[in-house]
Amino acid sequence: MRRLVLASTSPRRRELMAKLGLSFEVHAPRFEERSDAELSPRAEALEFARAKARSLSADFPEALLIGSDTLIEFEGAKIGKPKDAADARSMLLMLAGKPHTIHTGLAVFDPSEGRDLSLVRQVKILMRPFDALEVEAYVATGEPLDKAGAYAIQGEGRKLIEDVEGDHEAAVGLPTKDLIRLLEEFGVKMDG
Repeated sequence: MRRLVLASTSPRRRELMAKLGLSFEVHAPRFEERSDAELSPRAEALEFARAKARSLSADFPEALLIGSDTLIEFEGAKIGKPKDAADARSMLLMLAGKPHTIHTGLAVFDPSEGRDLSLVRQVKILMRPFDALEVEAYVATGEPLDKAGAYAIQGEGRKLIEDVEGDHEAAVGLPTKDLIRLLEEFGVKMDG
């Protein structure tokens, strides 16, 4: 079977990938995320996913490289990871009681062919109303500090969410159904 490499530092993406039952490796991408005001949130998530996958091509020229990136769009603006606890509090209070969209870009790159397949999956989230006291308690857990939008849909942050419309795994950071389809297009055989 073809060697698979997930270009990620995210434990959540690693867990989702492991559920597929495929043999794979995980390596940190050699890519620094720098937001580009010219790109829409959707386009930037796609660009970052592609760049993460391609960043490992010199190290793994015969592997299939997988990159994924998640951005949040709120009222037309991109929301990334908070800089610190104060930024996390501010983000969460801004999102309270309002809808936003999670954009998760996914790319599979074959360096030997110079070919990639990629897509963006969108998930609509409605946060329930909550107050500063609840936000303070959540930020104190440390969970929001390395998450886009300052919350984890798969963690304690789910308590802040009223409704999710779309693929839950895409919201977490890796749309596995889409990944299976892309890998199959590269000839990877899935069991079952």
